[in-house]
Amino acid sequence: MNSRDYKHWMHIPRTTVYDACYHGCTNCNNPSYAYDACARTAEVNITGVICDGNVMWNWKDRYPAACLQAVGEICKKEMFRSARRDYLKKFAFIVLTALAGVVGGFLTYGIFWCWVCQYRKHRAAKARQRSAVWPRENGYGYVQPPPPPSTMWECGTEKISTPPKASKKMGRRSLSWGQLSLAALATLPGKAAAYPCTGYDDVANQYFVDANRSTFGVVSGWMSNCYKYRRRSGKHWRTHTRRNVAPLDYVNEILPSVVGCGFELVEAVEGDTNLRIANPLIEKEWRVMIRVNGYNLTKSTETDRSIQCLHDISKSNK
Repeated sequence: MNSRDYKHWMHIPRTTVYDACYHGCTNCNNPSYAYDACARTAEVNITGVICDGNVMWNWKDRYPAACLQAVGEICKKEMFRSARRDYLKKFAFIVLTALAGVVGGFLTYGIFWCWVCQYRKHRAAKARQRSAVWPRENGYGYVQPPPPPSTMWECGTEKISTPPKASKKMGRRSLSWGQLSLAALATLPGKAAAYPCTGYDDVANQYFVDANRSTFGVVSGWMSNCYKYRRRSGKHWRTHTRRNVAPLDYVNEILPSVVGCGFELVEAVEGDTNLRIANPLIEKEWRVMIRVNGYNLTKSTETDRSIQCLHDISKSNK
């Protein structure tokens, strides 16, 4: 592997795996985005080296070269496997298309000659009918077949036709099918399973600060809880989208846990809050993101207890 390929396969795991685990995803509708990325880092097993992003989230050097190389090999295998799968799908499509053409050609050939045979038989039958002669009984020609029986009553000079009798059985059958159709429409699902969505509500932000006014951050929510349901409008069923949980609701749900870590809620803060609390369960379970201005503002060699408290917020720990 040359230096260019080496840098390429070191860059891919850094950006697509470790950065996704540490920084998460803002304004995306997948609450498991960071969780899935961190899970991929936990799959790497190197003796004497920790590669789990859930453990290295607050380290100074959280991109070990050995881990990037190992994850890069995994990404390379997955890419080649995906390319091979796509190639096989295209090849299978071409083969099936060719087979369908051959089968269609044989079917067309068989149908054509079947039609030709039927046409020839029909012509031969007509020829036999024209050549057949009825026995003569009088001088007028051939004996005509008897007329069909009359379906009308003759009364003097008037003919009264008898209307066909309506089938009560068919009427009852039609009614039962109509009832079954209405019952089937009534059982159509009106509400589907809920799913996370974005773009339906405004982004919600709630700032917080500690007692010393040195550590501060923000809880951000941008996902809503949506579900689709069907409603009948006239003769048609239309699909609609409704939200029953807004981003502000998710933010308000986690605020008691944030306050329990020693913070108080404020209207605004002065400074950047660009360091994410890299616990993927916060996005997955709470559907919010917590960002702060620093991890180790009290001691440069240790993560602040309040920051560690924010990291440990999880519904599964309750």
